[in-house]
Amino acid sequence: LTVGFHGFALASHGRGNRSATLAAFAILLLLLGAVFLRPKGLTTSPLDVPYIVYPVLVWIALVGGPRRTALAAGLTVAIASLATTRGLGPVDSPYELQTFLALCVLPVLLLQAVMAERDEAIRNARSSDERYRAFVANSTEAIFRAELTEPMPVSLSPDEQITWVRRHGIVAECNTAFMVALGVKESQSPVVGTRLADHPAWSRAYIDRLRDAIRNGYQLRNIEHVVHGPYGLDRVLLISMIGIVEHGHVVRFWGSGRDITAMREAETALAEHDSQLRALATEITLAEERARRK
Repeated sequence: LTVGFHGFALASHGRGNRSATLAAFAILLLLLGAVFLRPKGLTTSPLDVPYIVYPVLVWIALVGGPRRTALAAGLTVAIASLATTRGLGPVDSPYELQTFLALCVLPVLLLQAVMAERDEAIRNARSSDERYRAFVANSTEAIFRAELTEPMPVSLSPDEQITWVRRHGIVAECNTAFMVALGVKESQSPVVGTRLADHPAWSRAYIDRLRDAIRNGYQLRNIEHVVHGPYGLDRVLLISMIGIVEHGHVVRFWGSGRDITAMREAETALAEHDSQLRALATEITLAEERARRK
């Protein structure tokens, strides 16, 4: 089964390095030789207990991959079986040998299967995390994540929840577009790690809308908000927000904002131009009417 699933390979991508694996195999061979390749004696010894090789098999299952674990199990089965059929070692009957192999080798193979499944889950999680970070980092929308240092009960009143977010909301992550929107040019964002309420220039756009988000199940979609800037340079943001609720407590908020100031200015200019065209059309109509009367 191991060869069928994983094939043959001299190099392994296991959890331990090469030296750790070689050391584990060396100790396993020494123990197998000392336990099974010795004649039966009258004196008692710790080597009369064949299960002392079990910790080494577990060690190999933890530091090695499935191929190395299967190889260690195969060596244990081969040496124990051959030694027992020739009257060597502490095992007196085939039944005791089968019991030893069932209780020692099979759990190690099952442990390796669980470890391999865990490694696959970790790789998938890392790949998913990389895709998520690449998506957020390259997005043209300003995106940030606010964590609550103390999870907020959803049973609180809206006013209490707003106060809670101001007190415990921490900016945990933001992308490049978010820093550009704030005018920050440093490679490392000075915003990360600060309190959400310490940035009234933009956080008010979300905190003031928190009451609406609570009524909509902690979701807010495409709400237009004007952020007043210095020298009358106001910006128009199209904001969205979603709260993550776990076990009756809000643990974090995701927020995004799209700067649509240029689009609104273009729409205003287009409306003014359309108004001028309408006025000009009205003036032309009136001039034609006056010409007819004259």
